[in-house]
Amino acid sequence: MQVLTLVVLVGCAATAVLSADTYTTQFDNIDLEAILKNEKLVDNYTKCLMDEGPCTNEGRTLKKIASRRFENRLRQVH
Repeated sequence: MQVLTLVVLVGCAATAVLSADTYTTQFDNIDLEAILKNEKLVDNYTKCLMDEGPCTNEGRTLKKIASRRFENRLRQVH
């Protein structure tokens, strides 16, 4: 389960950072490695992204950006 959580978090973070059409500087100075080493933070972000728990402001922004990016990529594929 922790590997899946790690993949989801890294994927969402990378998607948010690399998304040129919805780019925000909010995540420019986040220490992703420190977050991933903190099991409680990983668990909280995972629950946020999976709609299983509350979100921080950063979690809501990440979720919104990642959702838009995935939708845009799906449109490009079809």
